[in-house]
Amino acid sequence: MMATQGAALADLSGFQGRWRAVEMESSDTETSKGIALEHLSARIDIDGDEIRIRGSALVDTGGDSIRFIPSAVDIVFFQSDRPAVLAPMDAKSKLLGGLISDPEVVDPLAGETLRWARTDEDGIVFYRFAINDAGAYALGKYELEKAGDGLTLTYTAYAQGRAPVTLRAVLERTGD
Repeated sequence: MMATQGAALADLSGFQGRWRAVEMESSDTETSKGIALEHLSARIDIDGDEIRIRGSALVDTGGDSIRFIPSAVDIVFFQSDRPAVLAPMDAKSKLLGGLISDPEVVDPLAGETLRWARTDEDGIVFYRFAINDAGAYALGKYELEKAGDGLTLTYTAYAQGRAPVTLRAVLERTGD
């Protein structure tokens, strides 16, 4: 299924560049003790209606308590046929240089991770949703908002049967 062009993306040029975390706080220091500032750095490239983000995703390792581990991520999101909603590009489309912008089609019930993003003038929000073998869900929400010359990253992890954990970081631009 080919995604059709929706409304144009908000002006996100202020998010473009290389970013590094300079400070971080967590609502639960025990769950985030393995996360260092470099795990919250990212590179964001915006090309027309596409957003490419490279950096680390924080992955819930499961179990009785949330433990996060950084996992390398390189995802291209593009305009879907729903205004302000972006779909991740299918891996085959990405390998072909994005010549065919097919959205990634996944089934969380089969153990696959569902990702999407949404945008407005103030920010970009990335989502990651998974269901484990026992049927429990995990939702990661990454909010990027402009804050002066930098960005604020707010990551919230929601998991079945547990209170949400929030991690906030201040990011500064280190390059284009």
